[in-house]
Amino acid sequence: MHFQHLCNTYLRELQETRNNTLATDELSLHGCLKTFLEQSAACFGHTLTLTHEPRQLEVGRPDFIAMDDLLPIGYIEAEKFGIDLDALTGHAKEQNAR
Repeated sequence: MHFQHLCNTYLRELQETRNNTLATDELSLHGCLKTFLEQSAACFGHTLTLTHEPRQLEVGRPDFIAMDDLLPIGYIEAEKFGIDLDALTGHAKEQNAR
């Protein structure tokens, strides 16, 4: 599968989820993000395991932890759709800085 196709599918799924009147601006979109990141890694020949809402870690409690086998390679903090990431304040700002 080509990366451009993955991006188009991700954007379509985001829009479909956002059009659901019962969906939230952030948490409802986590499934779309998880699928997109895992498929993107596979597209480039990598295996990526994402754990949604992992237990408390020394870096805090991110929305996702990305693992390559047993090695954590990244922490992902998602924010609600459309938010200005440069204007975060309080806990969200601290969390994203970590």
